[in-house]
Amino acid sequence: IGGAQGTKGESAIAVRARCRRVIRRWLAGYVVALLGIVPIALPCWERLRDTLGRFVTVEAFHVVEYSGLGWLAVSYARAAQTPPRALALLIALIAGVGLLDEAMQVWLPARVFEWSDVFLNWGGSLLGAALCGTLARLMDAINPARRTLSTR
Repeated sequence: IGGAQGTKGESAIAVRARCRRVIRRWLAGYVVALLGIVPIALPCWERLRDTLGRFVTVEAFHVVEYSGLGWLAVSYARAAQTPPRALALLIALIAGVGLLDEAMQVWLPARVFEWSDVFLNWGGSLLGAALCGTLARLMDAINPARRTLSTR
């Protein structure tokens, strides 16, 4: 980055540290996304699904998976100090991924496209984004010294 300055006159070291945090969050999001795919391949998944079936339906995993992506979108937007319009575009992109995720099931054997799953994906991404934004504002209000990023 050389002699790069942040948006608030940050030093190059602070900019690099912020970029590293963003990259770590996105890598964590990638792991979360992969974990959303892994249960399909596990042989013990049927037994686990039968055990959890009384408490949690399989569709609830859509909300959990996409709320993680919504959380990461808001985390990235706060760390990169993006404008609200860019955050809305990022959330819309995640919603598009949720639609594409379901649309790809047309070509998979024993899988079907369901609009209810698409809506669960969308709801999950909005839920994660709302939770992250709310908790970040709450933490900023509790500890103003923690606030290193601008709040919108």
